[in-house]
Amino acid sequence: MSIILTDCFDTLICRREHPYQIARRWSKSVSNLHPSIDAEELFSERMKLIKTNPIDTDGIYPIYEILFEKYKACIESKQEFISDCHVLELKCEESSAYINRCVDVFLKKKKEDGCNIYCVTDYHLSSEDMNTFLLNLGIDYIDGVFSSASYCATKHEGTLYTKVKELLNIKTALMIGDNKISDIKNAQKQGLETKYISNTFLHKSILRIKNKFDIQPKQTAYTIGKRLWQESDSYEEFSLIFYTFCSRLYHANKGKEKIVFLAREGYFLKKCFDTYQRMCVPQKERIITDYLKCSRRAIHSVQRDKCLPSFFHSISVENYFISIGFTQDEALDMAKVIGTKNPEKIIDNFASSEEANLIWNKLGDKIEKRIEENKKAFEKYVRSKVSGKELILVDVGWIGRMQQGIDILFDELSTTGYYVGIYQNLFETPFVERHGLVFNNSEDGSKSAYFHIFRSNIQFYEQLLAAPHGSACFYRFDDSGNPIVIEKWDDNERLLYKEVIENVQQKLLNDFERLCTYSFEGVNADCYEKKAYNKALALLMLRSCLIQTKKRMKFMNRLMVGFSQNFQQQTIGLTFNAKNIEEKKVFAIISPEKFVRYIAKLGVVLDRKGLGSSGLCLMKIYYWWTRLLTRI
Repeated sequence: MSIILTDCFDTLICRREHPYQIARRWSKSVSNLHPSIDAEELFSERMKLIKTNPIDTDGIYPIYEILFEKYKACIESKQEFISDCHVLELKCEESSAYINRCVDVFLKKKKEDGCNIYCVTDYHLSSEDMNTFLLNLGIDYIDGVFSSASYCATKHEGTLYTKVKELLNIKTALMIGDNKISDIKNAQKQGLETKYISNTFLHKSILRIKNKFDIQPKQTAYTIGKRLWQESDSYEEFSLIFYTFCSRLYHANKGKEKIVFLAREGYFLKKCFDTYQRMCVPQKERIITDYLKCSRRAIHSVQRDKCLPSFFHSISVENYFISIGFTQDEALDMAKVIGTKNPEKIIDNFASSEEANLIWNKLGDKIEKRIEENKKAFEKYVRSKVSGKELILVDVGWIGRMQQGIDILFDELSTTGYYVGIYQNLFETPFVERHGLVFNNSEDGSKSAYFHIFRSNIQFYEQLLAAPHGSACFYRFDDSGNPIVIEKWDDNERLLYKEVIENVQQKLLNDFERLCTYSFEGVNADCYEKKAYNKALALLMLRSCLIQTKKRMKFMNRLMVGFSQNFQQQTIGLTFNAKNIEEKKVFAIISPEKFVRYIAKLGVVLDRKGLGSSGLCLMKIYYWWTRLLTRI
């Protein structure tokens, strides 16, 4: 059989919730965006309209129109309301859906054998929406979708099969489904061969019972986080970390006019935050967001004291010039001026070297001029992002050097930084205001709950938050006098982003959007509190670090190989020093949470040496030992 037709729900796709419960969650999500509408009343109105309107043939879209007419007195924009209803409909369905692996394996095998596969469904979403829905769930082998809402015909009446046969110009095909009437009997009447799917019967029965007795499924950080971890091979469970960060970021700045995200990790964080606001925050209460391209290297290149040779320890002549605001071609030309034969050679104690003296004796004026131009361009660029005297900066974090550099350069601005995490104190002035929203190390040395677990694999956060552009190197003016950012995107980084990160970020964003349809109790808890939400999040991170599969190990290894350090002397790849564990092995047993970050990397190292199974076993043992001693 060259054509396979498959039903969607309860055949290829199963639900974790009854459709009524999904509709109730949809109502709550719409109410969040339009607070004047009561969620329970909206749910009741929707269910009444569904009973009196043929949504299988007309679709759900006319229902949105009717609901708007009812609530238009408290809705500013019809287009916005309809769009919100539509987007949330898709995301509520996606968040409840999972793939029936038996059917999925069968269809994939048929696809490999050369069959064309089509989804035929009685459902209130259009064929286009259903195709998007399936793609977002990772089902990419469907050649087309025939939805009753798009063709004004149903399987229940048998008319949709007639449409499918006409459009595909076929006389027969194999139809698979779970409904003995719509999917089997009516398909046979149209001359189609059939295959009955029975493995979802018990699941459907349980959902009906739960709905009848109003038993709500557990939708907690623990259950959702565990599900994300179980279903991911490329660490999409980090979407819950980013969701938590965005929720806390919004509530920490509610009422503020504008926040600015710092490159490059801020690029994807901004994407997540904008998504959070679009799906969870009423239009009038949203915060304006902007994006500032900078880096530690670029910030240092506009500060004269950070450009002096005394600031550098080991660096090549070429990288010195590049670090203080010159292009690679300019750096090589300047190296010739001072007579350096090997500008790529790394020089230890650079400040006291002969090359450093020659550089400032022969090229000091040129360097001073470049620093001044660089500084003026940067100042104009930053001021274009600022409204008022307050500058709220957002980034992945760790220390907050870029915020500190900006604070030094702009006396008139008051800066506040919000970060995924802060793990190290600033040891020199100015002591800027910083907040780690997932984990934090305050200036008085107190650490947030589960600090060491959250700070494990911080380079991994950076890789997942990579941006589709290069690192800011320095700033200049264009011919019109406008500031421009000079970037460099390492070839290795670019390749990693295109081959791996871009696809993973799309999955993360899909999961993030689904998370926005839930209401998590305790999501905005202070990260210092050992509450259930923070505990569940820490457990998720512990699992993510230590309970691995070979696919996940392979993915992590690819990220570690592609990690690029662009500050001062550039390096590619992450290294692991086993001495960190060997020298403190007693503490690794007594305080295991402090060594999770080492054990996570050790597993990858063992995998590279062909000892992957041993690494997986070691990490699993350490996982349970850490849980036992930390009582997570």
